[in-house]
Amino acid sequence: MEFMSKQYYVKRAGRISGPFSGSEVKSGIKTGKLMEQDLISLSKDGPWRTLKGVFKKIRAAEKKLLLNVCEACGESNSPKSKICRHCGQPCSSHE
Repeated sequence: MEFMSKQYYVKRAGRISGPFSGSEVKSGIKTGKLMEQDLISLSKDGPWRTLKGVFKKIRAAEKKLLLNVCEACGESNSPKSKICRHCGQPCSSHE
């Protein structure tokens, strides 16, 4: 996933820390060292976004991959499915 390969800066109470890898940011959230209201950016100069907003998008993308959502009909399939059981189209994660 693209998120994991980039370097990030975190801003809290005006103080900038980093750079951190995507896995370090994820770990920081899981351990409580980083909070949803902290700001994150690819640059020390911004633009800054809240971690909450960024991780909502990442979780949605991960969930879509995990559930193997069909691009044609939007239905979930088994992660190992090559063909959608609902519409018969190839599953995007196996194209």
